[in-house]
Amino acid sequence: MGRKAVIDLGTNTFHLLIVEPAGPSLHAVHKERVYVKLGADGIQTLSSAAMERGVQTLSEFARKLKDFDVEAYRAIGTAALRTASNSAEFLARVNQQTGLHVEVISPEREASLISDGIKMDVPLDQLHLSLMLDIGGGSVESIFHRYDKYLEADSYPVGVAVLHGLFHHSDPLHPTEGKAIRDHLMTYYAPLIEKYRSEKPVLIGASGSFEVLDDYFSQQNPWAFSDVLDVCHEIISMDRRAREAHPAIPSERVGYIVMACALIVFILEEFQVPEVWYTPFALKEGVLAGWYPGRKLILDPV
Repeated sequence: MGRKAVIDLGTNTFHLLIVEPAGPSLHAVHKERVYVKLGADGIQTLSSAAMERGVQTLSEFARKLKDFDVEAYRAIGTAALRTASNSAEFLARVNQQTGLHVEVISPEREASLISDGIKMDVPLDQLHLSLMLDIGGGSVESIFHRYDKYLEADSYPVGVAVLHGLFHHSDPLHPTEGKAIRDHLMTYYAPLIEKYRSEKPVLIGASGSFEVLDDYFSQQNPWAFSDVLDVCHEIISMDRRAREAHPAIPSERVGYIVMACALIVFILEEFQVPEVWYTPFALKEGVLAGWYPGRKLILDPV
């Protein structure tokens, strides 16, 4: 069996992961992340500049597939490409200029792949009730399990790029903006809060913005509710200059990390979350789980 690759076209970030099987394991031979910010100018219509950034990045990814002798790949588009009125134009340009075929998946399929990826890393059979949270630029996937039994998944258009465009007009975030964000989130999450709050689900944060929290903590997860809350409030209170100077916040996440933290605080408080798990596994790893069932993925490139 040769090398395979997954390309994840997110609203904010494009990812490339190339793996090869080695006995009972999978080894990453190349992984790459580019902050394309496809939805930076809005996800209803992709801007010309955003599309150009996307095409250029995918041209480079296509070259990497050849350089690493990849025998099969999947390129997957999510919220921005589901929503944008001109996504067909973008996808046609990608195919014409790079040769890549991108499949745009439904919210339900996206949630399923994220769930499959997280299961490769987190011991769900030890968690009485869990809420997997994948914070994207355009949408947020919320997936519930009771132990390892799937309960439901919901996808809401409240990703960090969307929230930023709607509410983040002051720096640091003004309290009135913070309240507006909570009110907006409640319009989507109220039924889930009523359904699951009393059981206090454990939060599982998948990659993305949760990587910043992982850099904050010296201890391995799970992290205590109060510790995560303190870090998120600290980030929310920072202005842009303070975020740019902070060693745990990558320059590419300076713009949207406040919205991510506002969302995490909302989830923690409204669902009465007792602890938080972090995993770097999500959609890409879910694709691999379908290709290579039962294999352990080792993410550090060889």
